[in-house]
Amino acid sequence: MLRHNQLPVTSLRLAGALVLCLLFVPGTQARTWSDKSGKQKVEAEFLEYANGKVELRKSDGTTVKVPLSKLSKDDQRYVRDLVKGQSGGGTTSGSKNGNSRSFSYSYSTRTNNGNTTTERSVTFGSGNAAKEDKPKPRTWVDSTGKHKIRATFMELVDGKVRLRREDNKVISFPLDKLSERDQEEVKRLSQGVSLGDSDPDNPFGNSSIDMEFAAAPVKREPGEYLKGDIIEVESFGELKRGTVISADGHWLKVMFDGEDDIDSVSRNSRSLRMIRADPNAVARSASGQVLSKADFSSVEQVVLGTQTSGSFIPDPGLDSGSSRRLRAMRLGGKKGFFEDIESFTVSPNGEFALVSRMGGSGVHSKEARIQICNLGTGKVQEITDLPAGFKLATMSPSGIRIAAVTEGKSHDKKTVDIYNLGSNGLSHAISWRPFKEEFFKDIQDLTWINDNLLATVGRQTITVWEVESARAIYTLTLNGMSSGALSPGLNQFAIADSKAVYILDAATGEPLQQVALPQGRRHKALAFDPSGQLLAGLDGNQVDLMNLETGEVFDTLYVPDSGSTIAWTDNEHLLLGGGNLVHVPSQMTVWKYKHSASKTAHAAGINWYLLGSGNNQVLLPLRLPHVGVKSISDDEVVLKSGDAISLEFELIDNLASGARSVRQEVEEKLRRDLEDAGYVIGENASAVLVARTEPGERREMLYEDFHVGLRRSKPDKVSVTERLYTLELQIDGQVVWQRRRTQGPPHHLRMQKGENTNQAVQRVMAPSAGYFGQGIPGRILPADKMNQRSSEISATGIR
Repeated sequence: MLRHNQLPVTSLRLAGALVLCLLFVPGTQARTWSDKSGKQKVEAEFLEYANGKVELRKSDGTTVKVPLSKLSKDDQRYVRDLVKGQSGGGTTSGSKNGNSRSFSYSYSTRTNNGNTTTERSVTFGSGNAAKEDKPKPRTWVDSTGKHKIRATFMELVDGKVRLRREDNKVISFPLDKLSERDQEEVKRLSQGVSLGDSDPDNPFGNSSIDMEFAAAPVKREPGEYLKGDIIEVESFGELKRGTVISADGHWLKVMFDGEDDIDSVSRNSRSLRMIRADPNAVARSASGQVLSKADFSSVEQVVLGTQTSGSFIPDPGLDSGSSRRLRAMRLGGKKGFFEDIESFTVSPNGEFALVSRMGGSGVHSKEARIQICNLGTGKVQEITDLPAGFKLATMSPSGIRIAAVTEGKSHDKKTVDIYNLGSNGLSHAISWRPFKEEFFKDIQDLTWINDNLLATVGRQTITVWEVESARAIYTLTLNGMSSGALSPGLNQFAIADSKAVYILDAATGEPLQQVALPQGRRHKALAFDPSGQLLAGLDGNQVDLMNLETGEVFDTLYVPDSGSTIAWTDNEHLLLGGGNLVHVPSQMTVWKYKHSASKTAHAAGINWYLLGSGNNQVLLPLRLPHVGVKSISDDEVVLKSGDAISLEFELIDNLASGARSVRQEVEEKLRRDLEDAGYVIGENASAVLVARTEPGERREMLYEDFHVGLRRSKPDKVSVTERLYTLELQIDGQVVWQRRRTQGPPHHLRMQKGENTNQAVQRVMAPSAGYFGQGIPGRILPADKMNQRSSEISATGIR
């Protein structure tokens, strides 16, 4: 999964929401530009790169906008070199007028000629509008009074009005094209709704159709059944004919001819066949929205491992958290006993947070609601008018759009829905299926790159989309990918698989760098440092530090109790699992933050903790390390790199049998771990590393055979003894560090040919050196002193 600092590539969780970045580089000279084919060329001057498009001024003075992906590779590099290393920071200012509030987002870019500032204005609401004010179709009149149209208001952005016509096409035109009365109506409706003929003077005609949201609807996929189709199926030896009433998941609801009841028919029924497909039927997502056709016509397949040497340039960000006022926000309690938090994301600029919840009073309830938190003002907007099964919700960087997946009745997550966000709720913009030929077609994660670029993560692929047209820009096939992250400047992807970490241009997919990983390493979380030059990758108890300019892993840290998330709190500290603070230069955990947060996130230099339960849930921001954190002096450390350590083994008999005993594997592993940590292995040293195994509890296990759907009449009962693995570092007989692991019986068995249940259990329970864990810390602080270096995080702060 692709997530930002959580992620969970799970979370790419590629975790996450991202800031809009507008880049201007004035004063460039005219040059010859080529398309990807090399057949089309134009002499033009570079003006701007924004939202994945390049604006050029031709010699006749006219300007054109071209998607960066349509240009030649040389031209793409030229544009990237012009804007590389430049970042945008967001600031907001609000003014209240009645129930409306306007925010102005400013993005600054450092160029060779000084600082250039551009401003984008987005109308955003206060959340006080009544629900009955939700936009409905109405008749709009233009400024001349000649032209009228029946349409639904969508949004007002940058002085342009977007209306959705009754034919479902979206038109966009300047506000002053409307009559004065309708202009006032737009201003009233824009309190938070955040989108004929060929007469060019008619703002409602086809010449104004906004192609960004005009993707064609999907009729149907091959073999798909839709509402209105006439089908035939065999039932109890009788062929029956009927009309499809609805098509949900794996089942069709069918009204058979001559019957009054609606029956369910499996899509997989061998006797099911189409009699007449409804020519007007269109496919819909699980949320009930009409699906648009995904555009794969110009998608580029990215091949990992094809980076150009020396093409990587760090992409630093602008840490806006240092001067921001921190506000704790109360979110209220659960709406039902079975309601749980589905997702939690914070935008990289630290402006917004989104909390998605699902469940209710019933155990199978899929009721959904979301809470939008303005982290600057402390205001919380709650939206409950959502389709059941609303999942994986994430907000675009400037807070004007939300991407989500609605889980179908059969738990499928095959379509992505895009909504415009306002104080009145969500206004649907577009939906599509983000897969082409994949076998597995469930969406695992969603990550915004900017307000118009979204990455969808499947089981086997990542695809980046231009959301307003459902156009695939690039896609890549995963090779056991385990995680992903975005650079501080939000222009680069880091993606890890079982062999390497790859750095891509986020907007175009161009490979920029790759870092080979040690054999067997699988990073479950990645994080860029604030400079964009270093990358940290978490695998179990080990953290690999990578220099992206040289493309090398330059150090590996051992971190006990690491958790599943990683983030840089500043240039020297890593926060793991929201609790362990690691000082990178000294390679030591210097503080532990004990917390019971259900979710954590890091953005713009601030750490966010979702704490509490019941009716007392709080979103708490913290700058870490806090003022109470102390450095570790050398006289506190009892073991460090360069010290001598001897080895001792206390292994039970069955670990020392066979041609190549497990004891030999354990000794080789521990010698390697000690050498990697910088210790010297010697005899009769005062410090001793003890490797011990011992029997644990005896457990009775019952295994039933479900092979080809058949269950044994009586399960097999097997008695299994757990095995305990312990590593201890002792100094003069006193334990200063310890790690314990338990090898227990499996809950499920995959039988091999000719095996019985006892043999399968013995095979799975074979001893392994791997249970002694990964790595040895290079500096040891006694447990009693480490216990003094801790704080508790609660809804009231740090204590």
